Amino acid sequence: MEFPFAKSVQKHLGHSLLNLKPIQGGTNSRTYEAICQNSPCIIRSEPGDGFQLRRAYRAQMMAQGLGVKVPRVLCHNLDSNETDHWMIEEKVIGIHFYPEEMDDNLSPKACRELGQQFSRMHQLSIDKFGLLAPYPYENYADWKMKNPEEIQRFESNSLPLCSTFIDFISQKKDQIRKAHMVVGLTPVCVEKLELLCDQLVYRDEPRFCGGDTCGSNILTYQGNVMALIDMEWACGSDPAMGIAAWSAWNSKGKY
Repeated sequence: MEFPFAKSVQKHLGHSLLNLKPIQGGTNSRTYEAICQNSPCIIRSEPGDGFQLRRAYRAQMMAQGLGVKVPRVLCHNLDSNETDHWMIEEKVIGIHFYPEEMDDNLSPKACRELGQQFSRMHQLSIDKFGLLAPYPYENYADWKMKNPEEIQRFESNSLPLCSTFIDFISQKKDQIRKAHMVVGLTPVCVEKLELLCDQLVYRDEPRFCGGDTCGSNILTYQGNVMALIDMEWACGSDPAMGIAAWSAWNSKGKY
């Protein structure tokens, strides 16, 4: 099997990766496991501009600076003009955080540790509600001037940039209604949920959030949170977002 980034890695590192094999999940389903300098590692790759991977790298560096547990990045080519971008990070030992599958004595401990990680991340204020740069721009105003049709297409399928949380919610109301109807909620329930959205007033500035804090993106070991991973959807949002996203993916209501 041919890996587009293999030659680029060898050029940057001066040696090849050993035992390179694809694994499920990750950025654009292009995530691999390998041996790099005698240590197990994870390689995340993305073709083209690589803006999702560059956002993930930026978010990991921000989180690391705040003391949040994230994988250590060993090397990358995200600053290059190559057609395939990649990032190599240490392989963190751990299992996905699904409380219902954990020992009852370990799950509460892991939940407390996860709250501590979120708390550290939420210390950081972000200037807008929405995805962190690159989005896929470095400067929003310049990109909007150069390609207004592209930015409209992108924001219709992703998270818009907004100055207030009310604007952020309003931009997504149609998608919220469709999502609720898909899972079988009655029109009355949908109307009540939309009314609740209208009453949300987040008066503080947006905070740094992981953006996709489902159980598979949180690694634990013996009740300890080992790392938050896959941060390509990192964004500025309400601090409750990370907790709500994680809770939505877990069936044990008592946590």
